Amino acid sequence: MSLENIREHLGTLREAELRRAIGEVPAEQLIEAWGDLEPAEQLRIFSVLDQDRKLHLLNNLPYSRQEQLVRSLSGRSARELLAGMHPDDLTDFIQAVSPEVREAAWNALSPEAREEARFLLKYDYDDAAGLMTTRFLAVRPNQKVAQALRWVRRNLGKVETVYSIYVVDPLERLVGVVSLRDLLAAEDDALVREVMVAQVISVFPDTDQEQTAKILETHGLMALPVVDRGNRLLGIVTFDDVLDVIREEQSEDVYRMSAVSASRETYLESSVLALVRRRIPWLAVLLLAATLTSNVIAAYSS
Repeated sequence: MSLENIREHLGTLREAELRRAIGEVPAEQLIEAWGDLEPAEQLRIFSVLDQDRKLHLLNNLPYSRQEQLVRSLSGRSARELLAGMHPDDLTDFIQAVSPEVREAAWNALSPEAREEARFLLKYDYDDAAGLMTTRFLAVRPNQKVAQALRWVRRNLGKVETVYSIYVVDPLERLVGVVSLRDLLAAEDDALVREVMVAQVISVFPDTDQEQTAKILETHGLMALPVVDRGNRLLGIVTFDDVLDVIREEQSEDVYRMSAVSASRETYLESSVLALVRRRIPWLAVLLLAATLTSNVIAAYSS
């Protein structure tokens, strides 16, 4: 059943039928059409999605629609949804929404999630640390491979990516990285330091996000570690976060070509006043340049 058909019969579909029908709708199609749905339709459809699809939908909506969706949920549903968000996504959400929703979101967090968010909020949005997540897999260099694999299995559900497993010393300094494939292929009695790669490409917390994206793209990495000046591992930047950065940079280039200053909001999300305010400085520069040009032409008109 298509999304259009679901909307037509939304009032007559039972919960199980609606859940089954929505399950057949591709996630990207649902995201694209979300803004065309009425608030009541959004709430009914959102209520039958499983937790993973709820989070995927929420993370891919513009911040204004994220806020609208969270506002429409009951207190318990909102808490469960926010608790399931990755720390980096949650931090971006907290920074983007209104103070009222920000306070409600903060109060809904568990002590552990609140501590993670507080740590990430220390960093600027445009830096590598503003993109990173603190949920990653790390093992010790003197661990046996069998021990490391048991640790990985126990913590798979707590991290964003398992392609790279980082190796840190007792002071949490980054000393190497090992792929999950190499770890699985190694002998159980081998030590992690015998299969790890000691030369690790990393960035500092204040590395610009555009430069971070270029480093990750150039080296073909799925994740990039972020370390402090003492080489202590703080978090990782994943490839999906870098894709968002690349889109933002492309949007900024389009804004500049259109003589409009960039903004974190999309064009359709912005108010008329905000659009005018962003465009006026560029128009003033263009007006000044045009005035100078016309004066030069007038001076040589004879």
